[in-house]
Amino acid sequence: MSAIEALCGNGLDGLAITAVNHPLVSAKLRSLTQNGVPVVTANSDVPDCGRIAFVGSDYHKSGKTAAGLMNLICGGPAKAGVLIGSPWVMCDAERLSGFVEQLNTQYPYIQIVHTAVNHSDEFESYATTKRMLEEFPEITALYLAAAGVEGACSAISDLGYKGSIKVISHDAPPVTQQLLDDGSIAATITQQPFVQGAKPLDILLDYLGMNIPPEEECIYTKIEIKIRE
Repeated sequence: MSAIEALCGNGLDGLAITAVNHPLVSAKLRSLTQNGVPVVTANSDVPDCGRIAFVGSDYHKSGKTAAGLMNLICGGPAKAGVLIGSPWVMCDAERLSGFVEQLNTQYPYIQIVHTAVNHSDEFESYATTKRMLEEFPEITALYLAAAGVEGACSAISDLGYKGSIKVISHDAPPVTQQLLDDGSIAATITQQPFVQGAKPLDILLDYLGMNIPPEEECIYTKIEIKIRE
C-alpha cells in the first residue's frame, strides 16, 4: 500500500503491478482506475479493481495440470500434501482450486491429507514441510503451489524421504532446475515469466501513447511442463 501511495505522490500515468488480492489493495487500485490511471496486473490478479488487463497464467488450469501430473507420476492411489503461499495470493488460491477440482472429478483415489501455508518463504517452507511430514507420515506426494521449493525439498531430504515422496512444483528458476536434476522434484510447471514481466509494459505503452486498448482482458501465458530431461 505504501509503495502505491509513494508512486502516486510522484505522479502516476499508469501502473503495472503484482499484488495480493486483498480488499484494501483492491480498493486502492480501484481509486486509481476510477481517476483515469490504467492498471495492468501481472502474475497475480486483482480482478475487481477496474484494471484494463491481466497478464499471467491460467492458474486454475495450471492446478488441474498439476493434478494430472500427480496421477501420472504416482501411477495410482496416493496421499498428498499441499503447500500454498497465501490464500490472499490469487494464483495460489486458483492453483489449489484447480488441483482439488481435478482430483475430485478425475482422480478421487488421490487424497489430499493436509494443506498448509508457507508465505512463499524458504525457511518457513522448510519448517512447515517438516512438521507436515512428521504429523502425516502417510504422505507420498507433495504439491508445491507456491515458492519455497528449496526449503520444502530440504525438509524432505533431511527426513530421508527424497525420491519416495513425489514432488510437483511451479516455475523453473536455477534452484528448481537443480532439484529436478538431482531427483528431488519429479516435474515443474512453468508460465513464461519473461512475458509476464514485459507484456504489461507493452500494454501500458500502447494504451497511454497510442490510445490502443488491450485486445483481451486476460492474456494467459503458456503452461509448460518440465521434467529432468
